[in-house]
Amino acid sequence: MADELSPEESRLFAARGAAWDFARKCRTVEEHTAADAKTSLDALINDLVSELWDSGFSTDEIRAAFAAAANDVRRYADRHERNGTGIRGTAVR
Repeated sequence: MADELSPEESRLFAARGAAWDFARKCRTVEEHTAADAKTSLDALINDLVSELWDSGFSTDEIRAAFAAAANDVRRYADRHERNGTGIRGTAVR
């Protein structure tokens, strides 16, 4: 059937879905963290990096992926104008 996903597409969509879910769960944690507390996002991303390491990615692969994402977020953010601040009052831009 033409509408069926290949195994590669299924894995990719599953990983992207997990990323979406992880981001929403991070937001929920942040929304329920005091504004003057050390950010929990740092700890959550640290946990993610640890899981990537435990899953066989090298430190170079992880570092390069995060650097590429950090460089790309500005392009993405510029396309999606937001007013005000981030979840816990930090500047989005």
